[in-house]
Amino acid sequence: MKGDSAYTLIQVATNDIIILFAYVPIVTCLLGISNISIPYDTLILSIILICCNSIHSKYNK
Repeated sequence: MKGDSAYTLIQVATNDIIILFAYVPIVTCLLGISNISIPYDTLILSIILICCNSIHSKYNK
């Protein structure tokens, strides 16, 4: 496949940054409305796994 790998890397990095800053507050707010408590450690771990998964899938095609 042809494509600009640098552009794709920038897209993945930008999406990961958005996830880092938006995911935890949104999930915390939504779970707070439903009175469901999840430790912040679990939310942070989920973000790390999402970021690692996207980077891993990019380089292991």
